[in-house]
Amino acid sequence: MELRQNRLFLNGQGIEYAPSGREFLRYSSEKDRLAHEYALENLPDHLHPVAANGRTPALRSFGPYRVPEGHYFLMGDNRDESFDCRYFGAVERRRILAGPPR
Repeated sequence: MELRQNRLFLNGQGIEYAPSGREFLRYSSEKDRLAHEYALENLPDHLHPVAANGRTPALRSFGPYRVPEGHYFLMGDNRDESFDCRYFGAVERRRILAGPPR
């Protein structure tokens, strides 16, 4: 996996993005809606909402990184404000206690 200027690449293929719909913004305050850019990542099995705030120092480019077998690479959906696997590496499956919301 790789991140290039906040664009996700999986197995060398760039993930497509689309503008996010209003349904994904319902939990964001007006202040956050004005400060962030929102999009939908078209992941292989579902759409995933993400946010970016270009004013916050963040690791917007990373990798390429090969995720070891039995591990997961987790990134927050508020990419510029998430302390996630970009900073501490992949997580062993046995350390993950829950799954993503669906």
